[in-house]
Amino acid sequence: MQLEEMGAFFSARADIYDKKQIENIGGPGLYDAAAGYLPGNTSVLLDLGCGSGLELERVFTRFPNAEVVCIDLSEGLLKLLLDKFPAKKLTVLQADYFEYSYPDCSFDAVISAESLHHYFKEKKLSLYEKIHRSLKPSGRFVNADYIARDEEEVIRTLAEYDQIMRNMGNPPGLYHFDIPLTSETELSLMIKAGFARASMERRFGNSAIFTADK
Repeated sequence: MQLEEMGAFFSARADIYDKKQIENIGGPGLYDAAAGYLPGNTSVLLDLGCGSGLELERVFTRFPNAEVVCIDLSEGLLKLLLDKFPAKKLTVLQADYFEYSYPDCSFDAVISAESLHHYFKEKKLSLYEKIHRSLKPSGRFVNADYIARDEEEVIRTLAEYDQIMRNMGNPPGLYHFDIPLTSETELSLMIKAGFARASMERRFGNSAIFTADK
């Protein structure tokens, strides 16, 4: 088995991305609901792993004048996003959100939908700390993502990933592979990152919506 580089994986599937994403999670409900957990005063938003902007459709229904910084690795998906929202206040960055220079106390909220389950918990903790610093006082992080059923699933998945990467010669870069964590681990990471409160709000099949308040 050969894994594909993350950005290339999604760009190659840009024409079917929306359909497949919605099919994979059993409908658009998760994307719509995630936007519903944003604070009522959201005017400046950061969207991590924005893809084609499935979650932004509901965001702009609630906050039509919001300014949104959108970060994703896939050039193809970012083109779709810009085509969907030509009149909105978007700053679109084709970049690795782990390498983004997060400005302090700048965003009313940060949202991510079905993106962060590709990364190890140590890497996610570092990211959650950056997200925490980037939020304004009383800001909120909303993460809608695929989660593991239990720690046994996590252990099996990590072992499989390690074997595949060793077979590939451990190449540098980000590669597409699902590494979901349990809900308990997700909540623990948010608290460790400095958030005052973290909660799992809703389940959608194998995914869940988490919120964390600064």
